[in-house]
Amino acid sequence: MTFLQLVTLAFVQGVTEFLPVSSSAHLILVAKFTAWTDQGLSLDIAAHLGSLIAVCAYFRKDINRLCYSWFPNKRKDIRCGDKRLSICLIVATLPIVLSGLVFHDFIAAELRSVYVIGVMTVLFGAVLWASDTISSKNRLLDSVNWRDAIFIGVIQTLALIPGTSRSGVTISAALLLGFSRESAVRLSFLLGIPTISAAVVYEIVANSFVIGPEQWLTLGTMTVLSAIFAYGGIYYFIRLLDRIGMLPFILYRLILGLLIIIFSVNFTSTHASSLEDQVQNTRVAIFAGGCFWCMEEPFDSVIGVHATTVGYIGGSKANATYKEVSKGYTRHVEAIQVTYDSSEISFAQLLEIYWKNIDPFDSGGQFCDRGQQYASVVYFSNQEEERETNRQLEELQNFRFPNNKIVTAIRPAIKFYPAESYHQNYYLNNPVRYKLYRYQCGRDSRLREVWQKE
Repeated sequence: MTFLQLVTLAFVQGVTEFLPVSSSAHLILVAKFTAWTDQGLSLDIAAHLGSLIAVCAYFRKDINRLCYSWFPNKRKDIRCGDKRLSICLIVATLPIVLSGLVFHDFIAAELRSVYVIGVMTVLFGAVLWASDTISSKNRLLDSVNWRDAIFIGVIQTLALIPGTSRSGVTISAALLLGFSRESAVRLSFLLGIPTISAAVVYEIVANSFVIGPEQWLTLGTMTVLSAIFAYGGIYYFIRLLDRIGMLPFILYRLILGLLIIIFSVNFTSTHASSLEDQVQNTRVAIFAGGCFWCMEEPFDSVIGVHATTVGYIGGSKANATYKEVSKGYTRHVEAIQVTYDSSEISFAQLLEIYWKNIDPFDSGGQFCDRGQQYASVVYFSNQEEERETNRQLEELQNFRFPNNKIVTAIRPAIKFYPAESYHQNYYLNNPVRYKLYRYQCGRDSRLREVWQKE
């Protein structure tokens, strides 16, 4: 990733995280509307960590008071409502934490489309306008109570949908409850501290990140830049709030959302005809070669391959989970589905790539992954594919490896179940952990040993 990309992503994350315009939407849009590859989860976490540092730095005095409110004899500047506010922040954080745990994978897989972002941007821009218009704006932050906390906390769960904006929906909710603009904004920002903290911790734990020395500089730079931009965003937003109000942000959301929707609709219609032309040449091939993380990378860079999907095939249970499959409970095999254009690349050429990325002599799995769930298998969809697979296997057996028995199976293709969303493009989203796993598994060294003369 170039320094320009780092600065751009850090600026987008930092400035939009606390403005009512949706940082997640802007980060997704950067990837959608540029030629840059997706920044990956590790950089997303670094950017959010920078935002967290910024809001903690800006509200450091408030945070100190809230913490010391539990020990009233320690500080003289503790106000009577500080402890109640700290409890309310905890209560308001619980709904989004629980919702995130339950719906994380569904949202990542189903709700990150450009069209959804556009609709949510417009919808909650209108909600912000309505809230700001009808609010009495006569309540101060010290008057917050547990009912307010529950209402704002429930509304905050909507921020899990890209395009909604966490700060936008919480500010709207606080305005509806009659809080002044300044109190609504401060409440939203303070609530962002435990919410963002929970999100960062969840992603780190769920993905078991292992950071290599070569990534520390990149991630550190992202964190620092994001913190600087976020601090500036918070400072100027609060400073200018009374002067400009919410109208500029409402108009921005409405205009941006409409442009996104128009682009999404036009893009779909423009490409519909070309997709119809392509569909007659579109084919699907399914290969199993051990850990499916490692099977995507060899095919993704090949001209003619449109998409790769990792998943499960051959088992006894529909929609099995990774935990069940990896332990061999369901008799599924980890596999990759390759969608390709037969006018640009043939099944035979894909098969040649496949052989070079497996150990065809291993009957107990592949590399460090043991068990039938990691077996090497070619799944054919028609007689032509079956004949070509047998031809190549016999050629390898008779001429390339006459002294070693090839045990790769050849089976008819049956129902293929895509794996959970976090497994898709794993080598791109978690490059350090992927490379470390691949090295520790001995995959590359064994492939060189088998195919060294190729």
